Amino acid sequence: MIPLKDQVIVDIAEAHKKTPAQILLRFLLQLGIVILPKSVKAHRMAENKDILGFELTEEDMKKIKTLDKYVSYKTNPNPLSAFLGGKDAYSAAGTDIFD
Repeated sequence: MIPLKDQVIVDIAEAHKKTPAQILLRFLLQLGIVILPKSVKAHRMAENKDILGFELTEEDMKKIKTLDKYVSYKTNPNPLSAFLGGKDAYSAAGTDIFD
């Protein structure tokens, strides 16, 4: 499912009178993630800036977090061992062994 069209996101957007894109951007911002939205359309640029005047509730945040479908297909999803000489470390040439 496309996040912008997910019913959970659409419902939260309607409740806040915002667009689904604004809800997703605000979600990331509230998680402390740096966001770099971009667009060539003036109305979308204005929408992207208009995410500071509202805040998602704790309940909204919980609902959005349930949509996380992250799956790692690497044998070691934690890259820390890549820098510490573990089995998934970078090669002597500096390339990841999975590349």
